[in-house]
Amino acid sequence: KLESLHHGSHEPDAFDVTDDRIRGHAVFARFPGSNMNAIPRPLGRSNTYYNYFLGNDPEKWVSKAFAYDGVMYEAFYPGVDLEIRSAGQNVKYDFVVAAGSDPSQIKVVYLGANEIYLENGNLNIHTSLADITEKKPVAWQVLDGVKVNVRCDFRLENNAVSFEFPEGFDACYELVID
Repeated sequence: KLESLHHGSHEPDAFDVTDDRIRGHAVFARFPGSNMNAIPRPLGRSNTYYNYFLGNDPEKWVSKAFAYDGVMYEAFYPGVDLEIRSAGQNVKYDFVVAAGSDPSQIKVVYLGANEIYLENGNLNIHTSLADITEKKPVAWQVLDGVKVNVRCDFRLENNAVSFEFPEGFDACYELVID
């Protein structure tokens, strides 16, 4: 609908202007206990850049503003970094848990969803417009130069999501939760 309204704004006779409402549904993710002062750091600078020449004041113009693949929030939780990046039209995130750190402190509380449930290991967030599905988490460690998968499952308690490791993991090495 948004796309048709945008294109229609350039072609006034292209759509019915009496129905210009766009339905929405907001879902918020909260991270209790996280470091709200974590500073985002850019990840993976691309060769693509943008120029912004807005208005008449050259002091507010910017050229060669490079695009990045994502951001990393260092120490999002004690000993846990959060990496966020785009993957096509999706948002992708990884929690990187330093050796000796505790992944059980990672919690995501979803607010605004009609329903949240687990199905076949996936997290489903139901809204009035669509369902959002987070695929079953994948976790791994690099042990002596070899990537080793670690069994990882979502745990859902009320609207709070965390991770559990039924077969454990080696706390002496970094753990990545994808």
